[in-house]
Amino acid sequence: MPAGHGQRARTRDLFSRPFRKKGYVPLTTHLRTYKIGEYVDVKVNGAIHKGMPHKFYHGRTGPVWNVTKRTIGVEVNKQWGTMRGGVWTGWEAYPSPSRPAWGLRFFAPHKPRIGENPCGADQVGVGVGVGWVGSDTNCHP
Repeated sequence: MPAGHGQRARTRDLFSRPFRKKGYVPLTTHLRTYKIGEYVDVKVNGAIHKGMPHKFYHGRTGPVWNVTKRTIGVEVNKQWGTMRGGVWTGWEAYPSPSRPAWGLRFFAPHKPRIGENPCGADQVGVGVGVGWVGSDTNCHP
């Protein structure tokens, strides 16, 4: 028999539920509120069949672009010609831990690197024993 090409083909392990987590869906899954622009991870729950996204979107991260009564719209990076794609998911989206971590890295105060003047002054000359314009102790403008 040839291999099937259906909607859920090759998802035996992808959509399977963890050990002792089969059947039920925690209530917090349905009570979570999402805001437009919030980054979420699409994580397909094999116990919920209605509104299940395609296996391509499992594990993808993107911002929420629409919220309805029963579903949310998540923008993901899938190219169709010249436009970006979006996916409607039922309850298979969870707040992404990657976005707050990115914010901590991006907005963190700049730490001087080795060999870099903490005052931000220009370096004079090249090589070993090079000094800085101005004094290292008097960094204040």
